[in-house]
Amino acid sequence: MKNAVSDRDMQLIRSQAKGIHSASTLPISFCIGERRVTGLPEDFNPERRDVRISEHVVEHVYTGVHQDSGLAVTVYVTEYEDYPVFEIRASFTAAGDRNTAVIHDIRSFDGAFYGEIPVLFSNSGDVCSENGYARKEQLYTHEIWTDITPQCGRPCEQAFPYYKVQFKDSGLNLAIGWPGQWLAHFGTLTDGIRFWAGQQTTNLYIKPGETIIAPRITVMAYDGDYDRGTNLWRRWYREYILPRPHGEPIPPQLFASYNGGGREFQESTEENQLAYIDKFAASGLPYTAWWIDAGWYYCDSESPMATNGRLWYETGSWYADPARYPNGLRPLYEKLKEKGMDLLVWFEPERVRPGTALHREHPEWLLDCDELDDGNCGVARNYMLNLADPDCVKWLTGHMNSLIKEYGITIFRQDFNFPPLRFWQENDTQDRQGSTENLYIQGYLRFWDGMLESNPGLWIDSCASGGRRNDLETMRRSIPLHPTDFGYGYPFVGQAFVRTLDEWLPFHKIATVDWSREDDTYPSFREYMTGGAVSREPDYFTLAATLSLYQSPAVSDEPTDEQKLFGRIWQRASRIRENCDYYPLSETSMSAESFYVNQYYSPESGKGYIQAIRHTQCPVPVCKAMPRDIEADCAYTFEDMFTGEVRTIPGATLLENGFDIALEKRGAAIWFYEKAGR
Repeated sequence: MKNAVSDRDMQLIRSQAKGIHSASTLPISFCIGERRVTGLPEDFNPERRDVRISEHVVEHVYTGVHQDSGLAVTVYVTEYEDYPVFEIRASFTAAGDRNTAVIHDIRSFDGAFYGEIPVLFSNSGDVCSENGYARKEQLYTHEIWTDITPQCGRPCEQAFPYYKVQFKDSGLNLAIGWPGQWLAHFGTLTDGIRFWAGQQTTNLYIKPGETIIAPRITVMAYDGDYDRGTNLWRRWYREYILPRPHGEPIPPQLFASYNGGGREFQESTEENQLAYIDKFAASGLPYTAWWIDAGWYYCDSESPMATNGRLWYETGSWYADPARYPNGLRPLYEKLKEKGMDLLVWFEPERVRPGTALHREHPEWLLDCDELDDGNCGVARNYMLNLADPDCVKWLTGHMNSLIKEYGITIFRQDFNFPPLRFWQENDTQDRQGSTENLYIQGYLRFWDGMLESNPGLWIDSCASGGRRNDLETMRRSIPLHPTDFGYGYPFVGQAFVRTLDEWLPFHKIATVDWSREDDTYPSFREYMTGGAVSREPDYFTLAATLSLYQSPAVSDEPTDEQKLFGRIWQRASRIRENCDYYPLSETSMSAESFYVNQYYSPESGKGYIQAIRHTQCPVPVCKAMPRDIEADCAYTFEDMFTGEVRTIPGATLLENGFDIALEKRGAAIWFYEKAGR
């Protein structure tokens, strides 16, 4: 199999990772005063021990103490023996009972990678506009350097902590695991590329009993081209990163939901939720979970922005609204259990609004800042729960654990709708810059780990105004079911976003519903959000090829033949996507004049599918797709479940002539295929 780990891959990672097996050459650095310390030199008296984590994973633990500064350093290097991957992270503590000297500019990774003609591929992350997840290329064959950092403290906002460096005949995948404000630097070398990364600001002393951590940096080497690097990463991610709540990867999900007819879930009630659970379950469609989003809790408000006296972002009192849910959410859980469905519930525990119970009872746990109102959720009217405080984290973990058990929550959806950076910065002292952020992130990770440990089978949906907190450290504990708040009514934009997400995050929710005007043009984002667009029924066939979907329109008591077919298509497609390679077969486009074509293929099973969408203004009636990973001496049988058409095509013909897909405007098709023999 072309995308399986090869001996050449393992040779490449050993070559790129030469420094990780000696304390003095470890690719980390930090400053004590004017001295830059690289690795753990002799005056740290370094020691090493090796810990077997699992059958194929070993961790090298380096420790050292610098007596003059009172600084104790631990560096963890994780090697994957079955994949060409290593990871590095570090922690810093006080060696005695006094504060350490001030350390600054901590770089989790500080080194170089070698190869010919390096090209850096990066993208913009989630920016809540059509510019989201836009891919960028930079050739590093002349003297150039690039600093990349996110905006305002959420790690995937305006930048994305995942990078590909493509050399002439090999490459690297790089990821920064830090749910905060990171900085990555790339610079030109005569025979490769310089790379260092870390928390953007560190200039602090460390107190006795305190630990400061550095971001985790992940490095994968691969032989071959861009697409092979993508699929090797996807395989490693599924094996080692994708959460396994019951010992197995999270299976495909088909969500159902009903918001009560209001904005968000402000008009949801026990009565209408139970009624619609019954309605969706009776449809016969293969729904797996019920989605309850923001507004189910007590959120009464006097704000003029409130709907019927409620405002979904009046957060900070995490109890079901007794007027609408007199019995809490437990009756919903009991009903869903009967139907074989899970319960997803939205939370935003880091934001506390004035006047809520948490604001009144624990003001000592709240961070404030002088940030101006952002015009949306009102930053000036927010407090941030201080997860740097161990007592606060202990209370929050216990409180959420009790709600999870009481309400029967199996999917914990955590949102984060305001920028944290100013809250962190304005609560630092001059000689402790970066400390609030660092301690906060440690608390955030402990909170999630505490919930997962106390609730076997629970899994977490990571959301931060869409996809603004999906760094690799967060992804070890969660999956992203809402990768952007932009794109409603803009299918071609959402699909372009998927190109980036499919490269790095194999499990995520695709948003490709076709909402359009009567003249078959797409509404503007503002039109859609303000209700000015004329909505049509969603095109289910643009949705079907995904692991996770969200269905909120009410189904009829007797589902249509199209809806039933959608269910069968989704089941078949999602089984393939659980463990498959990915190939984009059309150019990434932000235009309604485009064709959109993707290929998903599992070489282990010999099964795959090609998804094609012709947008409303696309002038070309036929798309010629050139499928990848096709064997010339095999035949392949293709089936369109929508039309019933079946084609058997020799592999050699596919490689030479491609696969023609004819569609009407605003049309979509999913062609399943498998090897038919040699």
